Amino acid sequence: MRRIAFLAALALGALAASNSPAQWGGGMNAFVRPPLGDQIDFYYPHHHFYRRGFFGHGEFFHHPEPFNCARDWRHLEEVVRRLHDFDTLELHGSGPACTLSRPLIVDHAVRLIGFGPADKASIVAAPGGPCIDVLPGAELFMQGIRVFSYDNGPKQDCIHAVHATLTLIDVGVSSPGATLHARDSKVELRESEMSGGGDGADVVLHGSEFVIADSHIRAIGDALDIRAPDHGVAAVANTDLTTRGRENVGLTLEPPEGDSSALVTLDRISIREFATGIAAGPHTRAVASQILIFGNSDTGIDLDGAGFTLLQSVILHGRLGIRMHGYGAPDIPAGEPRIEGNRIARVYEAGVVVEEGTPGAVRDNKISARHSRCIVGGGVRGDIRESLNYCTDERGERGFLAGVGPWFVNLFHGNNHLIEPWLYSDVVPTPERK
Repeated sequence: MRRIAFLAALALGALAASNSPAQWGGGMNAFVRPPLGDQIDFYYPHHHFYRRGFFGHGEFFHHPEPFNCARDWRHLEEVVRRLHDFDTLELHGSGPACTLSRPLIVDHAVRLIGFGPADKASIVAAPGGPCIDVLPGAELFMQGIRVFSYDNGPKQDCIHAVHATLTLIDVGVSSPGATLHARDSKVELRESEMSGGGDGADVVLHGSEFVIADSHIRAIGDALDIRAPDHGVAAVANTDLTTRGRENVGLTLEPPEGDSSALVTLDRISIREFATGIAAGPHTRAVASQILIFGNSDTGIDLDGAGFTLLQSVILHGRLGIRMHGYGAPDIPAGEPRIEGNRIARVYEAGVVVEEGTPGAVRDNKISARHSRCIVGGGVRGDIRESLNYCTDERGERGFLAGVGPWFVNLFHGNNHLIEPWLYSDVVPTPERK
């Protein structure tokens, strides 16, 4: 009897050990318990585990509530208003667009997720005011949604946020005015397309921390207007700026409201067919690398007393490549401009124009300008002079962009027809070499 009792106790102990939480997913339990992924798919048949965003709150958002605009009798703005903090509303994209009767006001932390087969869920704004208004202290996370506004006027913002947190991932916004205006907020914009038609900038970020990546901003006026915050993150990467107008600025760095501002980092940005590619004002600070500016009608980069560093970038076409001025005032603490290791070509007046009193350095650049006017102006001295750069004119441009790197090919997006093939023959395959 003792032997039987001992064997029974041993068997029960082994069974309990195999089913303990520490053994889930391991040992023989794999044969009786499905994998964790299958358990998630069983209990949550739709993939509800979404990204949380760079500036998102530490709280986990709750299990999503489905909302179908084709079948639900409730208004979307009323449903959003009744959501609790950190609730998630899942918009099904299989039905018609959710048409708002008034602006969608967000006054707490909510998440709107588009769920559908191929098409994103769509929201059509009400006439008049903004499409979405994120109030101070609120947090809005949007993913997989398109927002359309047809009648809010060229001076009305579609998405407006003040002292709020805004995360837009895989979102499309189309508006006759500005698509996004955020002030003193935290903004993340990823994998999104913003198409505005207003007289001002399409995306305006004043005093806000921001991350913009893998996005496309298409504007009729200016594309991106930035006034950096006093501190924090301010970055744009892998983003395209294009225009349907001709007398505008691609990216504007506004002077800060205080005496200093956060450093803006710009990396792998293509800016196409604006009058001026980048305009940086006094007291602004930025580091830009692998920037492609082409098709400009006037100036590639205009630096007005800005602490601006440009590295490994390409500027094509226009009247001027780079203009540096406004550094004579003694109260400019932003820093010195540094233009190093870039390619400037197809400019018909001058590669770099330097005003007297400009500090900094212009060195190790390849510059091609009409009549070899590579670096001109009263500030040509010290580390800003032609002897520190490679200077040529139209006759020496063959293979001028050779060796730039694969980032140039990725940013050019097949627009090879916009410049002469022999100019970049060693970078992008031409029809003759295919």
